[in-house]
Amino acid sequence: MKSPGRALVMIVVPIVIARILTVFLTSRAGRKTLSAVGQGDLATARGAELVGRYVGPGVASVAGAVDAVRGDHLTEKPVTAAAIATDTAELLLAAGAVVQTFAGFLQAREKLQLATRTDS
Repeated sequence: MKSPGRALVMIVVPIVIARILTVFLTSRAGRKTLSAVGQGDLATARGAELVGRYVGPGVASVAGAVDAVRGDHLTEKPVTAAAIATDTAELLLAAGAVVQTFAGFLQAREKLQLATRTDS
C-alpha cells in the first residue's frame, strides 16, 4: 500500500460494494433479474449474505493482482534471472489468490444451491 488513503479505499470499497449488492440482490428487480438468468438462489437473504462475504476477499485479491501486474511497488533493478523469477512468482501468487477466492465462492455457492433445493 502506498498511502493511508489507498488503505482506506481498500477497506471502504468492499463494504460499500457488498451493501449495494445486498440491496440489489434482495430487491424485486434483483430477484427478477437473477431468476431470469437462472441464478435465483443468489436473490435470497442467504445468497446475498454469501455474495457480501466474498466481496472483500475478491476486491483484495484483484487489487493485489493489479499491483503485481503494474509493478508500482517494485524498485528499478537490473534484469536478471533472479529478478524475472521474483516478478513471475509475484504474478503467480496474485493470480492464485484471485482463483482461490473465486473457488471458495463457488464452493459456498454449491452448498447454498443444495440447501436451497432441500428447503424447497
